[in-house]
Amino acid sequence: MEKPIVKKYYTIGEVAKLYGLKTSALRFWEDYFDTLHPKKNKKGNRQFTTADIAKVAEIYVLVKKEGYMLWGAKRQMILNGIPEKPLHPAHPESTFYDYIEYRRAYQKWQTYFKKIQKALH
Repeated sequence: MEKPIVKKYYTIGEVAKLYGLKTSALRFWEDYFDTLHPKKNKKGNRQFTTADIAKVAEIYVLVKKEGYMLWGAKRQMILNGIPEKPLHPAHPESTFYDYIEYRRAYQKWQTYFKKIQKALH
């Protein structure tokens, strides 16, 4: 019985086809996620290893299967102990978008309490 041929490197097109993605999505993910950086050859073509493909698979599951937005997937990866840089340096356990959500909620409550204060005076 023959062993299946396992390539050392896969092209971006092969990886995209494997997950039903456009190559542009993989390029964007490469810019967005710190852990996904396939090697490039002398021509500048991306060369995905099996380790890179495993990272793509993890992102794919979070975004396409579990429905996370990219910032949520990044946050989930941070919470799972995967070394991703947070989007907001002052809050390493959260992302910039979490910060925005907290800020909006704070402003909403602040407005609400000002209305109550005016009504009492």
